[in-house]
Amino acid sequence: MTNPSFDNLLAEADTAARSSEWQDAHDKLVEASKIQPDHSGVLTGIGTCLIHLGQVEQSFPYFQKVVEIEPKSAEAQNNLGVAAILNNDPGKAETAYKAALEIAPDYRPAWKNLAGLYLQQDANVGDGVQILASLVQSDPSDVESLMLLGECYEIAGDLESGRVLFVKVLELQPENEMARKAADRVEQKTQNASRIARPEHVQKLAALKNLKKKSES
Repeated sequence: MTNPSFDNLLAEADTAARSSEWQDAHDKLVEASKIQPDHSGVLTGIGTCLIHLGQVEQSFPYFQKVVEIEPKSAEAQNNLGVAAILNNDPGKAETAYKAALEIAPDYRPAWKNLAGLYLQQDANVGDGVQILASLVQSDPSDVESLMLLGECYEIAGDLESGRVLFVKVLELQPENEMARKAADRVEQKTQNASRIARPEHVQKLAALKNLKKKSES
């Protein structure tokens, strides 16, 4: 049976967090932790509040402790990975994400975070793209993965594939302004590329080069 004051503190912390009153939420959770020091939800909440308060380094031990309390929790491992990224430690983040996936191979948040990590590493970009492609294949309605994969194609210069993915997002979420801007951006790039590649432009450029050569001779 839980302590009524503990439940009240959790409720008050939740209300404060929903209003982005992170210091108040933090203080309530710290009080709750004095009643139940090993409550994983409280520890995760404290760590989350510290991140929002800009105290990223201080948040990491709380996520680490949750993993120690619940070593078989994919969510706890994934949260630890996110905290590691915020602390500029991609090595620890990768280890945590992979630990989460060993526990729960289908845990999509860890796959997405691992893909995001790999996309920031030149040597692993291909692995990141493959992960995103697999996520989209297994769930074509995964808007976040569709957007990330579309951006990857856009960066790589495959504008048509990027456009298709952004349009797919708009079919799922017509109000998604980020997808709309991305689709418009890719369309503009495609039109610009088409204008540059038109045969008459290539011919004019060649003629100008010939004229320049003659003037220099």
